[in-house]
Amino acid sequence: MGIHIAVIGNGRIGRPTAYSVLNERLADEISLVDIKPRLS
Repeated sequence: MGIHIAVIGNGRIGRPTAYSVLNERLADEISLVDIKPRLS
């Protein structure tokens, strides 16, 4: 079983956080969630 990280909000903090998690390979799966449709 791998690590799954959810990032809530894709604004000033969420987007770079998700990028860093992806770039550093800290999780096997990443979910991006935002209130605005089609933003993630």
